Amino acid sequence: LGGGSGYYSILATQQCPGLSAVIFDYPNVIEETKKFITHYGAESSVKTISGDAYHDDFGSGYDLVLISHLIDQYPIWNNIKLLQRVYDSLAVGGFVVVHESIIDSDRVNPPKAAMSALNLLLNTEEGDLPTESDLWVMLKEAWFHDITRIDTDFGTAIMTGQKKSMF
Repeated sequence: LGGGSGYYSILATQQCPGLSAVIFDYPNVIEETKKFITHYGAESSVKTISGDAYHDDFGSGYDLVLISHLIDQYPIWNNIKLLQRVYDSLAVGGFVVVHESIIDSDRVNPPKAAMSALNLLLNTEEGDLPTESDLWVMLKEAWFHDITRIDTDFGTAIMTGQKKSMF
């Protein structure tokens, strides 16, 4: 969701033959995404759907949904509703992967995250960097289990959760 250029999906399908991906983003973004898909010759394995992830249908039966740098654009309650919709879109046993910059609970560290949070404050209506606790609560409120955090080498983190049942 919020797949942007589609590069993560394109790279994943190139590295894992037989894998397919669906990129969901705003219509104007998807028009550019299609150019990347064509450039990398990934038309047979990467498809697109356009719309607003917070309001429109993005499909179902997925084994994994990646949300990268989207949660920070919206307030916590909107994100809980989005993650509940993601939960519903997953097959049982499926995973959500949330990739974000995460700010410490003091809201000033790490400094790079604090600068990103300030940028969101100035350039979005209600965006803010989540803390690890914020993301944990959002994922739990959306019914996910086995929530884990993995720090990247790039100053960001990945938080995952699994759908254990139909409910």
